Amino acid sequence: MIDNDNSEATYPSVLVVDDEPDNISLMEAYLALDYNIITAYSGEQALEKVQIEIPDLVLLDMMMPGINGHEVCKTLKDDPQTCDIPIVMFSALEKREGHMKCMHAGADAFLEKPIDAVQLANTIRALIERSKNE
Repeated sequence: MIDNDNSEATYPSVLVVDDEPDNISLMEAYLALDYNIITAYSGEQALEKVQIEIPDLVLLDMMMPGINGHEVCKTLKDDPQTCDIPIVMFSALEKREGHMKCMHAGADAFLEKPIDAVQLANTIRALIERSKNE
């Protein structure tokens, strides 16, 4: 995206959180052309990174050791500084079960693994656009 007030390109930032490096690499491959990617390999690391640089969107795995995706989502949604950040959670859980758990935690969207690149791009684009218009 080109910022008309500045000649430099500006990209929305997406924090990708997953304990599996291969999954993060895949998400980076899907998103790197259109977004500034920030990575975290645990829930703890995700919460630390959000304090340093508030992303435009968080892409969050549900199942991680330590602080899991539900806890990260709830923590971010309960904090006035981060409550408006759109959160997309993903999991290999059955769609209905995963969707209900994610919505209960406050997530804005749920995607099933394996992630479909087109669905991912459309979901992220729509949520970032919606959050800018609110």
